[in-house]
Amino acid sequence: MLRLGLAFGDEAERGGIDAVSQPIFVQGDKDKLKQVFINLVSNACEAIAEGEAVSWLIHVDGSRQTQIKVHNGGKPIPPDVLPHLTKPFFTTKSSGNGLGLASTRRIIEAHNGTLVIESTEENGTTVTVSLPLCELESSVS
Repeated sequence: MLRLGLAFGDEAERGGIDAVSQPIFVQGDKDKLKQVFINLVSNACEAIAEGEAVSWLIHVDGSRQTQIKVHNGGKPIPPDVLPHLTKPFFTTKSSGNGLGLASTRRIIEAHNGTLVIESTEENGTTVTVSLPLCELESSVS
């Protein structure tokens, strides 16, 4: 089980995190999900200029899902590139291997979640991870 709303290492500290008022729990492999968020925040930090911020927003909707949105206002991702970003070995980075977002998508889907990447000139880039909430037993406080 993973408790959301926590910062993960130096990459998360470079951006802003919108805290939630209550802990949010999802069932899954803590290390794999941690890898997902480190990768997403790291990518967002690489896409912005020094001094700009990366933000997180954690939202719970009525369908027992949590949405974690990682946003940056950097240069937008071209529309023709967006559908390819999560394909293995596709990269736009000169030193990339194209496995980061492919692995991220695979981990999220293995946790019965979804990954959506949106990018526009006006709004920047937002990556939304949706994961099912964990049903906690009443004995857990």
